Amino acid sequence: MSATIASFNWRRFGKLLRYDLRGCLPSHGSDKHNPGSLMLTFMLFPATMTLLYPLFSSSADTTSFFRIFILLASGGLIAYLIPSELYHTVGMRRSGIYYAMLPASKSEKLWSQVLTSIVVCPLIVWAVAFLIDCLLAVFRVAAWKQFLWNLDEWQMVGSWQMGLMLGGYLLGAAARLLLNTFDQNLFWVKVLRVLVFVWLVVGMIFPILLASRIPVEVPLLVVELLLAVLVLWLLGYRLDKMQY
Repeated sequence: MSATIASFNWRRFGKLLRYDLRGCLPSHGSDKHNPGSLMLTFMLFPATMTLLYPLFSSSADTTSFFRIFILLASGGLIAYLIPSELYHTVGMRRSGIYYAMLPASKSEKLWSQVLTSIVVCPLIVWAVAFLIDCLLAVFRVAAWKQFLWNLDEWQMVGSWQMGLMLGGYLLGAAARLLLNTFDQNLFWVKVLRVLVFVWLVVGMIFPILLASRIPVEVPLLVVELLLAVLVLWLLGYRLDKMQY
């Protein structure tokens, strides 16, 4: 890569990261793009959906599993949606000039996008959603008869299964960031966005349901992580070569 993507200054990176994170506050953004409001919605999303789940399911036995799944999926959905809310002009040839003119190198922009979209925002959503889940369990509201970690369904989740979920999440979130650098109106971009969405959602449930029957957990995890690294490299290359 060129020196543009290779140059990195920690002080400048810190300012850019704070700038990106401020954009996630509910008070920032516009009526059309408001990452903060989106994050607030998904903080409440797991509890709301779990509360409504019995209305759409005839089996009460699956409520606990749904409670786990929807909480895990909330972070994946945020990682999918945040790029188009926070960095919606990056892939636009004319509007993208504003992002291109920010006083930071392209490597700093790359890692700020990665930390904000893949790490910080989903972790905040997961943490708040988890605290809400614990609070409901304290008061034993509706389906919250016990804490999440005491559920039999949670005991089914082994360390390697969590690894598969994490690997799939990193790959899907990285792919979503890469797609965000292209024109979102292109047909192939729309198709790949749908596939990434399905990957992120299914990736939260597949290891729990099927992984115990498939003795390839370690190779599959390695493949996921290697592909995630490759996609992040392509993202850096794409940001380095973009012209407005």
